[in-house]
Amino acid sequence: MSAQRPGVGVGIVLFRDDTLRETLLVRRGKAPSEGQWAPPGGRVEWGEALSAAAQRELHEETGLDGSMLSPLHLFGAFDAMQRDTRGQATFHYVLVEFTAIAHADAMPVAADDAAECRWWPVAALHQAQPQVGTLAEAVRQAQTWWAVQKRFV
Repeated sequence: MSAQRPGVGVGIVLFRDDTLRETLLVRRGKAPSEGQWAPPGGRVEWGEALSAAAQRELHEETGLDGSMLSPLHLFGAFDAMQRDTRGQATFHYVLVEFTAIAHADAMPVAADDAAECRWWPVAALHQAQPQVGTLAEAVRQAQTWWAVQKRFV
């Protein structure tokens, strides 16, 4: 058994409006995911609550703060892993995913380690990331979370 432990990160699946047809993605500007599109997010700092980490990362990467969106809601968790040619893990994070809906006047601007940010049509996520896997699954689960909430309101 390895002594290594996965890191903990947060991601924010932010929808442009309550139609849930567009989600905000950032193009990573630094390794290990440089050039890849993903929801805003990053590492949880020591002693930091998950929701505080999500708010901080969203603000650092897009300039958006809590006043520009609905409250954050935790909806799931995923593994983010990269392996070498021998199958050994070289990168492993557990990503805790949050979702929210942006206010109409929210204008994201790429900052920190985000090289670019933009609204992507959910139907076109395969263009953002050809091996869309976890990204598409996170967005689908966030859409499902919102659909369930609407039934009980």
